[in-house]
Amino acid sequence: ELLAKLVASSERSTAETLQLIDGLVADGANLSRAAVLHFAVANGRNDMIQPLLSRGANVNAKDPRVGGATALMIAASKALSKVRRDMTEHDTHMVAMLIALGADKNVVDDEGCSALGYYYAAIRGMNDFNAALLGHVLGGPRYKVDKTLQVMLTPTSGPTAADMDRADDH
Repeated sequence: ELLAKLVASSERSTAETLQLIDGLVADGANLSRAAVLHFAVANGRNDMIQPLLSRGANVNAKDPRVGGATALMIAASKALSKVRRDMTEHDTHMVAMLIALGADKNVVDDEGCSALGYYYAAIRGMNDFNAALLGHVLGGPRYKVDKTLQVMLTPTSGPTAADMDRADDH
C-alpha cells in the first residue's frame, strides 16, 4: 500500500511526500518491507534518501520482488541514465551518497550479483542497444567502465562470478 501511494504521489513535493510517509508509518507501514528507498533511488529522488533513512528505511534492505536487489544495486544500474552522446560522464552521485549513508557494496542479490554486477550489466545493455540500433558500421558510442564507480562498487573480496558474467563483451 505504501509503495502504491508513493507511485501515485510522484508529482508531490518532498515535504508533501514525507508528510504522506509519516502518516503511513504512524499507521504501521514498514519502510524497508515496502522498498520505498528502492523507489526513491529508481526515480532519482536524491532529496528523499536521508529522510527515508531517518524514518526507518534500511539502506541494505533486499527487495524480494526484484531478485533481492538493494538500493545500491539500483543506483549502480542507473549510473548511465544521464549519459548522452554529448555527455558521457557516468553519474556517481547516488552511489556515493548511499555508500556514505552505510550501503554495503559486499551484499549480493539472489543470483550472487553485487552492485558492481548491476553497473556492468548497465554498460553491457547500453553497448548492446547501441550496437543493435546503430550497427557496427556506424560506429555508435561504446561505453566503458568508469574507474571511480568501479572502485566504489567492487566488493572487498573482489567481483563475484555473477558480476563478471555481466561484464561487457563487446
